[in-house]
Formats: sequence, C-alpha cells, structure tokens
Amino acid sequence: MAALAETLTAARASLDLVDDGSGAIAEIFAELEDAGAQLGSLQIGCCAPARLPLYADMLKDLTEVQLTVSQSAGVGH
Repeated sequence: MAALAETLTAARASLDLVDDGSGAIAEIFAELEDAGAQLGSLQIGCCAPARLPLYADMLKDLTEVQLTVSQSAGVGH
C-alpha cells in the first residue's frame, strides 16, 4: 500500500505537468500503468475479502483517469 501511495503521488505530480509540453504524458501513462499493476496485485493477492471491492473500484477509477488524460491530451489507442 505504501508503494501504491507513492506511485499515485507521483502520478498526481505528473498530471500537473501534462500541459506544460515537458513530455509528461508518457510519464503519467507509465505511472498509471504501474499503479494499475500494483492494484491488480493487491486485489488478487488480498486475504481480506472486504477489501476486494475497494481494489476493484480503484481500478475502475484508474481507468477513468487514463481515459480522461488520453482525451484531454488528444492521444488514444
């Protein structure tokens, strides 16, 4: 959880730089991907069933962030 918090903090900082032309868009996507991997690991390896919905919701929210950043930056798959 501490590593996830650090990754999300870094992603938030990168979001502030997306519009400044610094190339932060690639960095934010890498950080979001890392956060998704960490959340997936927590969800699959979790031994507390009450937390599973929390991780699933966080993955859904992370997807919404990725889609919003992609749309606002004019990039997509």
